[in-house]
Amino acid sequence: MDLYSKILAMFPDLRMNDCIDRQGKIFLLHENYSVTPHHYDINKLKQYSAVITWNSKLYDIFKKMDVNIYKINGYVLFNMDAFPALDASQFADYENKINGLSLHCKVRESYLEWDLAGQRFKIFKEIAKTGKIETDYYGVACYPPLKDYYKGMIGQKGQESSMPNSLEEQFTINKYKFNLCFENVYHELWSWDYISERIFSCFRAKTIPIYWGCWNIEQYIPKELFIDFREYKDDIKGLVKYLLSIDKNKYYHMTTQAADFERSCQYGRVSNLIEIIKKIKGL
Repeated sequence: MDLYSKILAMFPDLRMNDCIDRQGKIFLLHENYSVTPHHYDINKLKQYSAVITWNSKLYDIFKKMDVNIYKINGYVLFNMDAFPALDASQFADYENKINGLSLHCKVRESYLEWDLAGQRFKIFKEIAKTGKIETDYYGVACYPPLKDYYKGMIGQKGQESSMPNSLEEQFTINKYKFNLCFENVYHELWSWDYISERIFSCFRAKTIPIYWGCWNIEQYIPKELFIDFREYKDDIKGLVKYLLSIDKNKYYHMTTQAADFERSCQYGRVSNLIEIIKKIKGL
């Protein structure tokens, strides 16, 4: 049983998806607005006995709107404790890594200008077109415009099928020097405090993430541990040039420091969610 299912079994009155039965229930606003906008209907939220969010700005807004709101320490990373980090003997060493980047994502349509779902494919293709670096794409299904780069699906075996992060995915990320690591959204409100498993999976796999998503990422993760795509979004050739300039010593330093950071980081831990639920229930 994965951690998501265990939490639901521990607290039968916890809801993570909108439902008809709301009275006396606790609702975790887990997904971002761009993925599940209907979860943010203020009238529905007021029908729950308590609402939990990872977004500190949203917490302040909802509190003023008389929602019984609680704040947890980050977007809940249910799956990060479900799979162990790879040990040193399982890593591809620097010389044997693919000198390129991988993209791991589902195909999802969006009409919001600040949604990054479509941006992942657009930027990936721009990097691929430079012809300077290998680019491979993995997903549940092939996105037709990127069919020439599609390498198949990962994390779809047994219990791993429901996990955003799996051992198979960690091995795949580790094969590459870089990972195009974009969240679902980049917005001053909706991506505030929002860091999913994507960047932490890269840290575990000792691969450098090219990250875009959390508006205030520097508040949680030191900037020297990842490549901030915001600095290159108007200069893809400059980004590729920088990737190719990273030598073995710098690469080793960044990935080692990032792996150490991930092991000690308390952002998004399930234990904090359990503490808050117990507080709400008076346990």
